[in-house]
Amino acid sequence: MDKKGFRRPRRESLDYFVSRMKTHNTVSDIRKFKEKENIFRITKKNGEELTTYVTDFYIITEAEVYDIMAECPGINAIITISNWNSYSHLGRETARENNIGLFLMSEFMGALNFDGNRFINYISPAEREAIQREKRGRNPFPFGS
Repeated sequence: MDKKGFRRPRRESLDYFVSRMKTHNTVSDIRKFKEKENIFRITKKNGEELTTYVTDFYIITEAEVYDIMAECPGINAIITISNWNSYSHLGRETARENNIGLFLMSEFMGALNFDGNRFINYISPAEREAIQREKRGRNPFPFGS
């Protein structure tokens, strides 16, 4: 744990991230970036490189996005690794405005199939379904709302 809280993921979580990247069909290489334990350079099979920041913040807000950008200028993606973590709408929009994708781990796995704006603005199948429900005039979040 650092002074900001639970920013850095546990070793097991980072190992999980690396193992998932090594098996993703669009990834050709993954390595630590500048010897930081939670920042990785991912090379995709199409030659595109992504600098990714893996965190374990419970909720990534606008403030965390700015902190991460200051710590690691030039990143392309922020991934919150734990299944129970999330991000705020404003955090995601702040990241997008700065050409950074902000993802849950499962979303990042899907976003890797795209490049450019389609990567940064990736919409998960669950989000697409909620948008379709809303367009049809139904509650987009039928459980617990």
